[in-house]
Amino acid sequence: ETLRSKRLSGLASAKATVELGRPADVICEIGGTGRSNLIVIGTHGRSGLAHLVLGSVAERVVRHALCPVLVVPTGESRKKK
Repeated sequence: ETLRSKRLSGLASAKATVELGRPADVICEIGGTGRSNLIVIGTHGRSGLAHLVLGSVAERVVRHALCPVLVVPTGESRKKK
């Protein structure tokens, strides 16, 4: 509820949920259900060895989601360029 009040206050129909499981799998499962028709996800923009070791939740969501996905670079990934 704190997240909703601080980060989602300007979006009247926004909903925050907490789920357990592998992040990409849960996001793909929940995304596109109900009234949602778009998944918006941030990315750190890792590449090379860091990407290989850590993987990419955003990449997995883009590949497996049943609805459109908008990938937004975080401040950290924008600074690298």
